[in-house]
Parts: sequence; structure tokens; C-alpha cells
Amino acid sequence: MNKKKSKVYRCADCNYIFSAVSDSYDNIRTLCPRCDVHGIKRCIEHRALEAEAQRRLHQPLFKTRVYTFKDYDGLMRARFETEENLATFKRHRHHIFDTNPVVPGEVWLTPCLTQANTWDVAAESPTNAGKQLKSFVTYCEQNTLQSACYGHYLEMTDDMRALTSPQKGPEQKMLSGVHLANGTNVSCDHTVSDKNGNKTASKRCHG
Repeated sequence: MNKKKSKVYRCADCNYIFSAVSDSYDNIRTLCPRCDVHGIKRCIEHRALEAEAQRRLHQPLFKTRVYTFKDYDGLMRARFETEENLATFKRHRHHIFDTNPVVPGEVWLTPCLTQANTWDVAAESPTNAGKQLKSFVTYCEQNTLQSACYGHYLEMTDDMRALTSPQKGPEQKMLSGVHLANGTNVSCDHTVSDKNGNKTASKRCHG
């Protein structure tokens, strides 16, 4: 077992880079010392980035685009463009920054979901490297649409939809993010079930 020592991580919410003690080079679930957001933090040590690059040989990236918007009018236009009626809202003040931390443009996503509709951005992505992006999210100061400050949404490809939407027919493919109890790794279970909901096969990948 590796001896515990400090390693460097990046916060996916505010991009803050900090050190934390860990016994591996995997991602960890911890509190960001800058924005106080508790979640998965990406290890950006050279060894971790090399391991991620090797995983790309077996896990092709999803290349798509991320779009940003601001205020209520922008949210309405985004919902019209995507036909998305169930946007995810974050209302904690610690999630609100002076400017949208997400950069619009081409983005490369890993094929494993951290959690429902939340994608890890590859370290080699041309924008938002190391971040976590939701399929559609709006950040609000209050519990009302009119208080929307900013948000973003992903252009969903057929491959991305295949992972997030059950397939019609006798078999359904389902994917869910799995956070290990020790908080030092994230993996995804691909489960294939028959029409009666009985598990027929499964495959795990690590991200």
C-alpha cells in the first residue's frame, strides 16, 4: 500500500488547486477549501494524468460542445433550444460566482458518469479540463426561475443519450455512478437487464 502523502487536486466548481492527503492517485470526495463545495475532486498529479491518458486507449472520449447562458432570458432560450423542461437548479450561495466558471466551446467527456447526468471532462479537453459538467444546469440565488444567474448545457450526442436513456426493446442498458465508501475512487457500473428487470450482465469501468 502506498504511503499517505499530500497530492494536488483541482476543484471542479471553482477551478481552485489545492493539496490534500491521500493514499492513491485516484479522485477523492472532499470539501474545497475555497468555495466550500463538497464533491469529487480531480487529481492533477503527473502520474494521475498519465493513467487517465492510458485509459483513453480503451475508453474513447465523447467530443461535443458546451453552451453557456445567463439570467432568466438566457435560461428560457436554452430550454427552448434543448426542449429541456427539468433543469437542475443549485441555490446555495457558495455555488454562485461573479462570472460563469464554465467556458463555452468544444469539450471532451469521459464515458463514465460521476452521477446522474454529470460528466467528467477529460484532462486533455480543449476547454473545461478536469471539470464536471451537468447535461443541463442553472444556478440561482433563490428558489425561483427569475433569480437565475447563469448556467450551461451540453449538446447531447447519440452515444451520450445511449448511456443516459433506457433503450426500448427486450433489453435495457443502464448506467449509474458508484462512489466507493472510502471516497478515493469513482467507478461506473454498466448493467444489462432483460425486459423483466433481471440482471443479465455487468461491466465496470473506472474514471
